[in-house]
Amino acid sequence: MAGDSALQGAVQAKPRSEWSLAWRRLYRNKGALVGGAVLIVMATGAIFADVIATEGLDYYNVPGALLPPGTDGHLFGTDDIGRDVFSRVVRGARISLRIGFTAVAIGAFFGSILGLVAGYFGRWPDMLISRVLDIMLAFPSLLLAITIVAGLGPGLNNAMIALGIPASPRATMAFTRLGPSAARIAIASSKSGKASITSMARLTIWSIQPPK
Repeated sequence: MAGDSALQGAVQAKPRSEWSLAWRRLYRNKGALVGGAVLIVMATGAIFADVIATEGLDYYNVPGALLPPGTDGHLFGTDDIGRDVFSRVVRGARISLRIGFTAVAIGAFFGSILGLVAGYFGRWPDMLISRVLDIMLAFPSLLLAITIVAGLGPGLNNAMIALGIPASPRATMAFTRLGPSAARIAIASSKSGKASITSMARLTIWSIQPPK
């Protein structure tokens, strides 16, 4: 009787959602936790930069130049014209995080779309996208970014695009390998028998997670 009740309870137990499994994997990955904590600290400092910064961007004090860290309220010291380094770091973190997140998002967005198209359709779409990726990978990422900036012109937005485009080939190759399997799973799990873009994207994203 005890064994039957335990078996019945296991059958009736609600399966864990994909988000709960993802959080469990994240919790087990100590490196990811440390990196996430550092990122949270940086993002918090960038968001509240105007509050925690001790000096304005246009303030300088030449007689107080090159002070060591922790001197006269300067947590990171001062630069060669007496500007507070900590204030400039927390304000500069806004631009750094914006560039980093936007460049990665651009690469992942275009890479995932091209990868799913190449992996799902195969044949000439796959061959065409693969040849374009081969051309992009033939150039160093920095040289390709400089070339894109030269064509688009100076500016922060153009710099983010130039950094995001060279990152797209790696995402494309990852999604290309998973495209056919995600499509087959989506078709098998769909009631209508047709794979939707939403189901393919969801299954592919969960498939690229690291193993437990």
